[in-house]
Amino acid sequence: MRVLFDTNVLLSSFLTEGLCSKIFARAKKKEFELYICPFVLNEFKEKLLKKFSATIDEFAETLALIEEVSIPINPVTNRIVVKDVCRGRDDDEGV
Repeated sequence: MRVLFDTNVLLSSFLTEGLCSKIFARAKKKEFELYICPFVLNEFKEKLLKKFSATIDEFAETLALIEEVSIPINPVTNRIVVKDVCRGRDDDEGV
C-alpha cells in the first residue's frame, strides 16, 4: 500500500501519541510505503516552527526521521496529477 500523509497527520505523528503516531510507527516498520512531497514538508516545517514553536534542531530531528521512513516524490517533476483523492482541495493541489 502507498500512503501520503497530509500536513496535519504528519504533525500529529510527532506532536501527540495517538493514532497518527502509531501509523507513522507502522511506516517505520515498512508495513506500507510512506511517500512525502515538498509541499507537505514545507507546510510541515512552517507550522512546526511558527505555530508550535519548535526549534530548528527539533525540526531537523523530525525531518531526519521522516526522510528515514519515507520515499520522496515530487508531483511536479514526476508529472503526477492528483485529483479528487484528498478530502481537502488544497491537499490535492499541493500534491
